[in-house]
Amino acid sequence: MDHGAGDPLTPLAATTPRWAVLVTSPLPGASNMALDHALMHRAVRTGEAVLRIYTWAEPTLSFGRHEIARGVYDRAAISAAGLAVVRRPTGGRAVLHDDEITYSVTAPLPSDHRAALPSSARRARARALYAAINHLLLQGLARLGVAAQLVSGKAAARPRSLGAGPCFDTASDGELVVAGRKLVGSAQWREEGAVLQHGSMLIADHRARLAALSPGSASAARPPAAALRDLLHRVPAPGDVAAAFTGVLDDALAAAGAPAARLMSSGPETAAMTEALRGRYEDEAWTWRR
Repeated sequence: MDHGAGDPLTPLAATTPRWAVLVTSPLPGASNMALDHALMHRAVRTGEAVLRIYTWAEPTLSFGRHEIARGVYDRAAISAAGLAVVRRPTGGRAVLHDDEITYSVTAPLPSDHRAALPSSARRARARALYAAINHLLLQGLARLGVAAQLVSGKAAARPRSLGAGPCFDTASDGELVVAGRKLVGSAQWREEGAVLQHGSMLIADHRARLAALSPGSASAARPPAAALRDLLHRVPAPGDVAAAFTGVLDDALAAAGAPAARLMSSGPETAAMTEALRGRYEDEAWTWRR
């Protein structure tokens, strides 16, 4: 495969030539979000980006950072359904993390040490990385046997209100679909010299379950979302997904003359930072702040 200057994966190595891959055991929602947040701090400190693949210890409903949840989602119904709840540090709309695989990428944002970069330049670099990660997902899914497409231009959904329904109702610019049906939803957050992008890859369509938690939702009437179980006729293990994505990442790094991504564990420093941040994501004042 050609990985020349115009290749959409080029920003991966341009962001940083140092990458690691982390596959974690299932964790509770607050721990998953705290670990992603901790990896952002680590990216600033070490200059190393991390591709993480993970699942959740229990079925968990997550809200986007700015999503309106109060008055939209029924807390009694959520409790009766046996779901945990967490609010993500990133934006977007509600996702049910059950029969799905989540990815995250945490990376330092390059800066010009001679002068502070204007915010427009930092945003442009983050957008370039967003597009490159989506191409990594696209090519990684192809290695698994899924022929997905990137949504762009007129095919992308118009922006919707933050209380307008589940993430997988519509696909936004750069997200992945199969035959027009959304398969992967992603969101990004920048803070203090680092970026976090994470998203959900559906194994099964959950929107009918989400609709039952949100009075007045019309999600159940929409066409089904794409799901890996239906597309592959099997359920891929997180390790299989990590191997496919790592292969694409390593090819892009090799084309740039950078070393292959290393396999890593979270380590005591990252574990300590995760523990320090976990309280934020366990706090109901944060979860139900809007």
